[in-house]
Amino acid sequence: MAAAQSVGAVVNESAYRFGEFQLVPMRRQLRRSGQPVLVQPKVLETLTYLIEQRHRVVGTDELIAAIWGRLDVADHVLGQTISRARRVVDDSGEVQHSIVTTYRVGYRWVRDVEICPIEAEQPDDHDSVAPESVQPVLAPAPFSRPHHSWRSSWRSVSGAALVALCFAGFVGWASKENPHPSAPVVAASPTPGGSPPARLRAAVDSNQLDVAHQVLRDLPNEDRLSPEIRYEESMLALKEGRFDGALKGFKTMLADLSEHADPDIIGKALYGAGVAENRRGDVDAAQAHFEKAIDVLQHSSTRDAKLVLGQSWTSLGSLLASCRQLDEAESAYGKARVALDAVGDPAALATLESSTAVLLVHRHRHAEALPRFLHAAELAQRTGDVLVETRARMNLVNDQFALLQSADSLPSVKRLGELREHVGDPILAAYVDLVRVRALAASGRLSEASVLLYTNASRPTPDDQNLAAFRDAVAADLAFAQGALDEGSQRVRKMLTSPWYSPESGLAAFERWRLLKAQQALGDEQGMLSTAAEADAQSRARPKELTVGLYAALARAEAADTQRKPSRARTEFDRALALADTIRVPYDMVHVVDSYVQFLLRHGKAREASTMVNRVAEWAKYDYSAALVQLAVDHVAGSGSWLATLDQTRRLAGERAVPAALSTPPTAEPKKGAELLAVRAP
Repeated sequence: MAAAQSVGAVVNESAYRFGEFQLVPMRRQLRRSGQPVLVQPKVLETLTYLIEQRHRVVGTDELIAAIWGRLDVADHVLGQTISRARRVVDDSGEVQHSIVTTYRVGYRWVRDVEICPIEAEQPDDHDSVAPESVQPVLAPAPFSRPHHSWRSSWRSVSGAALVALCFAGFVGWASKENPHPSAPVVAASPTPGGSPPARLRAAVDSNQLDVAHQVLRDLPNEDRLSPEIRYEESMLALKEGRFDGALKGFKTMLADLSEHADPDIIGKALYGAGVAENRRGDVDAAQAHFEKAIDVLQHSSTRDAKLVLGQSWTSLGSLLASCRQLDEAESAYGKARVALDAVGDPAALATLESSTAVLLVHRHRHAEALPRFLHAAELAQRTGDVLVETRARMNLVNDQFALLQSADSLPSVKRLGELREHVGDPILAAYVDLVRVRALAASGRLSEASVLLYTNASRPTPDDQNLAAFRDAVAADLAFAQGALDEGSQRVRKMLTSPWYSPESGLAAFERWRLLKAQQALGDEQGMLSTAAEADAQSRARPKELTVGLYAALARAEAADTQRKPSRARTEFDRALALADTIRVPYDMVHVVDSYVQFLLRHGKAREASTMVNRVAEWAKYDYSAALVQLAVDHVAGSGSWLATLDQTRRLAGERAVPAALSTPPTAEPKKGAELLAVRAP
């Protein structure tokens, strides 16, 4: 553990008890009412260090050095860790019974602690500490005015669709109808007339950030002190990704505004502060600000207030959805729609439409989400709102990916290339590139995807662990599509050590299974068994997460078959198939059927494999992976339709190489063992 000196030697051999919790440092365990609590390693170390140093305030630099062993850790990373530590012990940003913030200094543990002997070890299926390879999923949801939570919403959702969930952002209250829907993506230039706040707002909303800065420079100093200008300046900071500066601006505004000030500007500042807190990773503080904004604005009758109120409900709903409180999120979206329908702002409605579609994805209803994402993108394009359209189209592309509609995603991929040049936030722009790379690779356009990935990696962007992890995910996609199994495996291993993941993460489960398939194709039996054990541990830690369970079942099935336990393997394949039927995501179903078919063919069950492949036959008409499964079955069976299936697969392959073993006419002897494994690497 990275903690520095503890209060006394006895501490390291004892347990800390506070309320119903017991923390055992030497076992790296946290228990609540005797039951293990799954805690990320850095969170557990932070709790331990603060408890051990509870007699004093621990400075932020000291805490960073103690937990990470270095000082070059971004402040928001510490903020995220403190926020998670608070949630574990039932604190929040507002309610601080255990961990108290000392402004501009650090943190102190204030809850009463009893030092007691370690209780006898209780048998568990898993430790209370999440393994380092299963860290929290965090990905930035790009900003637009206003904005929703970027806290992880990647829980028991399809591996293919996980990226989509973080791009449903929230729009501003000054959007104008664009009279030229097919015109360039930047809205009309701010008019020279009008009040300074109106000119500044128009520049920010039209994404003309240089113009916005010029408007600010031209203002007299006394005008820059007005609440409206200060508010717009903070919104500009958010749009440019300067979240700390934006938060400071909003908080200073709120401190300067009296309780008798215009409630509309107070509500807007509260909302902006929530956005900034969210982007910095303090979910509890963000939720508190959103709720305060709703409380302030709900009785106001102005258009501005109703618009911000609707967007506040939308943002709160997205935060609740990310916490898997789906019914509560749906209720919040309903209240948002009531407020926004009264205003009629198309960009705000586009954001709500996209957010509602994300909720459908959470519920594994991808087909229903698709038209909503498309509608949101079209609404935003008509308003000329670059950021809302960008996020809607990113979601649309990812949903099409989950539905195996890669060819249908290409128009939006092209449109995202146009939008990307008008996105001010470099992190969002980088995500746009990566979503495009992913879609191009899925369509077989590997050369184009490779150039774009190289360009993306070479562009200067702020240091962001989440972006780096997603870049590794996309690079792994491309490497596997090119047949570079070693490179793809290295990328996946790197991802699995990122603080991007949590035990709830379906994406972590998917990537771990994909690593196992690469190890299988490379003949690394020991690596397969190790990866399967990790997948099983994640599934035991989160038994209710469907996607985690699906890919863990596939991993256990492949491991059992490797150990020559076909009956056990079949049981696990059946479990994975049942989960795929429940989740109803084509991308996941293809992976399950592919692996199951390989197993059946290895064991001479060609007739059963022919029945199984019917589950993906419809998708084989337009998806390369599904076509390959069909081709493998037709080839082994010596089917007369093999040649037609081969032609269809080649049309879908693009620059991907159809395995040579499937491209030659079938023989009387079916392919088995390693020969088949080489056919269907990940």
